[in-house]
Amino acid sequence: MLVAYFYRILTWESAVLQAFNSVIKVSSATQTEDVEEVDMGAVRLPCNADEEHACGSVGTESVPRKSTPCPLCLQRLVMREDCWLRTKSGVTALGRCQRQLSELMAMLAKVCTSIPPRRRTHEPLAVTPDKNAVSLATHLFAAYKVALEWQPKHCADPAVLLPYLNGWITTISGILFDERRIPYHLLLSAFYHSGCHNMYFSLIVRYISLEVHREHSMEVEQLLQAWLSLTERLVNADAFNHSRHRLAQDCEEAKRFPAQKYLTLAQQDALRQVNAIFALLMSSTKAGNANVAVCELTVSLYRQLIKGLIPSADPSNKTAVSADERNRLIAELDEASINFLVDMGFERDAVIEALFEYATVEEATEFLVANDRQQHALANDSRVDELEDVESAEMGEEKKEAEVGETEAEVKLDEAPPPPLSEVTPLDVNAILESTCTEVVPACMQMMELGVELVFNTSELLLAIVDDMNKEWRVNVLVKQYFVTDSDDVLVHSLSTRLHLSCLLWSAIANEYLVECAQCSLQCMLLSLLELTASMQPPPSHTFVKLIAPVCLWLDLYEKMLTMKCNKSKMEKVVESLTWKYWDTDERGGAFTWVNYRPASSHILTRAFYEGNAGANLSIAGKQYAVSFVTMSQRNVDSHVERPITVVARLKENVNTDEFFRPDDSIVEWNEVVRTRMVPVVISLMSVQGLDSNAIHALLILAARITRNAEVAAQMLREGGVQAVVNVAGTPLATRALLVALVVRHCLDDDTSLCQIFEKTIRTVAAGGYNLNPSSSRWHHRMPRTTREWLHAMRALAPLCARHPRLFMSTMERVARKQNGQISAVPVPPCESGPKLPPPSAPIRQVVQQLMGHVMDFSWDNNNRVVTRASLIRLIAELVKSYSAVATLVAESQHPSAHSALVTLLDKCIVPASDADSGDSPSSAAELLTSVKSLVISLASCNHSPKAQEALVTDLGIALRVALADLDSKIATVKIKALCDMIVLARDVCPAGGHEARATGSAHSQLNPILRLLVKKRICIELAKVPWHLNLSTKEGVDALNHVLKTLDELTRSIN
Repeated sequence: MLVAYFYRILTWESAVLQAFNSVIKVSSATQTEDVEEVDMGAVRLPCNADEEHACGSVGTESVPRKSTPCPLCLQRLVMREDCWLRTKSGVTALGRCQRQLSELMAMLAKVCTSIPPRRRTHEPLAVTPDKNAVSLATHLFAAYKVALEWQPKHCADPAVLLPYLNGWITTISGILFDERRIPYHLLLSAFYHSGCHNMYFSLIVRYISLEVHREHSMEVEQLLQAWLSLTERLVNADAFNHSRHRLAQDCEEAKRFPAQKYLTLAQQDALRQVNAIFALLMSSTKAGNANVAVCELTVSLYRQLIKGLIPSADPSNKTAVSADERNRLIAELDEASINFLVDMGFERDAVIEALFEYATVEEATEFLVANDRQQHALANDSRVDELEDVESAEMGEEKKEAEVGETEAEVKLDEAPPPPLSEVTPLDVNAILESTCTEVVPACMQMMELGVELVFNTSELLLAIVDDMNKEWRVNVLVKQYFVTDSDDVLVHSLSTRLHLSCLLWSAIANEYLVECAQCSLQCMLLSLLELTASMQPPPSHTFVKLIAPVCLWLDLYEKMLTMKCNKSKMEKVVESLTWKYWDTDERGGAFTWVNYRPASSHILTRAFYEGNAGANLSIAGKQYAVSFVTMSQRNVDSHVERPITVVARLKENVNTDEFFRPDDSIVEWNEVVRTRMVPVVISLMSVQGLDSNAIHALLILAARITRNAEVAAQMLREGGVQAVVNVAGTPLATRALLVALVVRHCLDDDTSLCQIFEKTIRTVAAGGYNLNPSSSRWHHRMPRTTREWLHAMRALAPLCARHPRLFMSTMERVARKQNGQISAVPVPPCESGPKLPPPSAPIRQVVQQLMGHVMDFSWDNNNRVVTRASLIRLIAELVKSYSAVATLVAESQHPSAHSALVTLLDKCIVPASDADSGDSPSSAAELLTSVKSLVISLASCNHSPKAQEALVTDLGIALRVALADLDSKIATVKIKALCDMIVLARDVCPAGGHEARATGSAHSQLNPILRLLVKKRICIELAKVPWHLNLSTKEGVDALNHVLKTLDELTRSIN
């Protein structure tokens, strides 16, 4: 084709221009004198910075400087006027013309792949190309084949030829696939039959070798990246098999191009070439000049090949029911239901399939009737298709003679056409797996030391083959390989990567890994490594700091897997069967109710749950659903509508539930190790200087994990773990507030506080406070927004049961009742005057005192702290809302000065940074003011603690007087305005008074507690005295006066 010919010329010229630009430094001349002819034999760079600056300065003739020897091919090019490099219009015209030709060829490819409309909606989407489209596509890729095999007459230098090939590969990649990376089967057929496929897969052998890579590493790496990216798309079995651009089965081109055969051929060719690339990369890795991006793409391509070759690597195939399990499920079906449907005239096999698909007889009957109608419709459509095929065959016979002449007149595209795809033999999967285990996996293990992304790609490759390998290989290669004895330097260098890979493979090798870890005590070895890092003097080096994050992550996953293994064994001893349900409308589209999954789906969910998977894929009534055990919901794959799910367990007869709550010996032993060794080392590492963000994040995650145990949390509190968490130095993290709050809550939780939280939550759910539809999900107009249904209540209370199972059961027996399928709460006993204060030795008192003491210490700033003062005050405000005794403890806290802690906070933390002599930025000062407001809101809304509300109002009055005594009038006005806002805010957020206040019959019985306290403490009188202390000659004083008057007006309106 003429277009492809011109495009090939422009692509070659662009590659030549790129090669020139890489070896010649040229700038435009600034004078009118003619530029002397450039010697192309050798050029050089300026030897120093002054010379380089002078070369481009005004008034100096800018001439090319000599840098490196020019390639031989460029020396033969005589460019007397240097037009390509010096003429901007020529370079612009070259790029514009090349871009327009590329768009023209892409448009021709789109013309070939236009999709005709479907005649019937139930027909699969397929393409039936005409003869002209096939001919155009074949001519187009024949031109591409010529461009790939073309070489100049003289010896082509790789510095020019490799970028030229890179440009053509990029062009082909944009044509073969749509914007979703879905392949066009028609273009793939032309790609193969034109010979472009064979030429493309021979590029690696023809142009890339160790010598070429050594001399032209950059060009080789760019070509490899383009080739690997396109090849990964070609061998993507999932996109290939589910392509919306596949050919219709009855068209001639589909018979000439069997899609599965071509996919097999592409996999075979890609395997041969990728093995050569692995050999090249291994040599580069040993030489120390391997490209990380090329390694990532190579491993990703091989992973895609394995996923397409091994059916078991597809998660959807793992959920299939085996023959034995199917027979067992058939035996569990109700024989009366089967006979009932058989008597209606349906076949027995169809009846069994329907009862497998649906849980009730009514739904199975509707499915059988609808399926029978669909089969009749398909039969009628097949008859229509047969008649249309006969008519098209007759018309084809009439045009056959006319087409023969046109076919003979066509220009032959290739004298030696490729062999037919029907001769392609299937791949030997066992041989490929053996080669992968012996050659590819060791190479990946060595290359993954180059970067983190290689660890992820290698783990995905291993997860794809791990289920098809025997247990011996998994133990010897994936587990024991990490227990070999290396030298200290090699171990420190590679241990981080090894632990990272093992964490990614936990789900596949958990059982074997736990056994080997128990035999060699790997967890104790890693704890010793952390102890060594914490005890280093001077502080540990960067290499040891990098080890903290993977070691902590490994220990966290180890405890999770150990706990999951023990819980699984307990469930198998106690639970007989699991029944899964989903929340949906009944068969008539009426009210929402819990619907049982069909037996096969329930079996799939049970097996996935026991295997520790995050979810499973199901097919219900012909629709695909994705079930998530994390959110306990199912999502329609097509409509994305989510519905909640639940599970009901049937216990075995005469089972003792106390066995479920009794910890295993392995858990008891591990908790002792955590309490005696891990807690001290975590506290020590948090005080180490120079920790990076990953290490701090991993330490906080590990601390939140281990403090879930009450004994470990008590040990953490006794050894100063709370102070270590809030004092850790480093860069603030995005999740610091959540992790620090978890650690603090775990340390202050005891049976008394947990019991109060559990009872409060249970009563809230029993009162109908559980929302069925979170804000992130789609709400169905017929679904109720809230419910007191028993199973929904159990879903909402599941986190409490996971936190402390035994305490949750005792609280439920004392507080909740089940009546008519709904949850209800027993009446609340008469409450006392206020919450009881915890004893001095209670964890909650110790934690609150430590937090308030740290907040009151103004000797530190936020510049080098992970937990800032603002985040710490917000944490205290959250604790005030969650724990009834915290409000009184905060109100009773005292500063070393004469004032209380609240007065100190209101005096020190409400002034913006621009108005105070502090190093905090304006944003941090605004954040600090917001956090103080949140604490005031929490204290003002504590109607259960009148003492805390009274202390808040008293401290607001004292803080107002302290602000008036400030010598700096500007800061005083800022404090007064902030305190006025807090007074109004406290009044607004305080709930209305209870029946005790209304029973007094006083004049202010209808006011909320804060308003009554404002009247009692004479806050309005204090505000009326403020104007006497203001400097009304300044703008700030006038603004403060207007603010005070507005506050007085608000308060008087509320009181009167």
